[in-house]
Amino acid sequence: MGINRLSIGVQSFLNKNLQFLKRRHSPEDSIKKIELAYKVGFQNISIDLIWGLPSQTQEDLNKEFLIIRELPITHISAYKLTVYEETPLYYEVAKGKVKLPTDEIIETLYWTLLENLYELGFKRYEISSFGKTEKYFSIHNRLYWEMKPFLGLGVGAWSFDLRKR
Repeated sequence: MGINRLSIGVQSFLNKNLQFLKRRHSPEDSIKKIELAYKVGFQNISIDLIWGLPSQTQEDLNKEFLIIRELPITHISAYKLTVYEETPLYYEVAKGKVKLPTDEIIETLYWTLLENLYELGFKRYEISSFGKTEKYFSIHNRLYWEMKPFLGLGVGAWSFDLRKR
């Protein structure tokens, strides 16, 4: 059918991060899904990873990559946590209930993220996108930047028909 990539919204392989993000899955769920996808024939498996979380440490990020190292992942979208207005997290931060990492911590996490990605052979081709080789770079990302149409399928997917997202 032309489907050449499976993207899994892992977000984190650490329970404390998944709980903070209010995700319903566990690290074990993500690992099983990745392994099953590979077993049934997906050679291009992408994950989403969120970093820059409150209380996240350099050691936490290194733990994430100890797990990633053992999995058949060919692409990673590594997104820094963004606090959007009018969201529950926005109000928790505004009330001081959640404290975001300092710029110094963000810088340390950023360099730790890059070091781990490069050590595992990932190459950056966009601000938050890394592939093992050009073969694994996201086609839909390229089409997005070139303003060409594409179809996204799945719960969190989106498409572009030349008029609207």
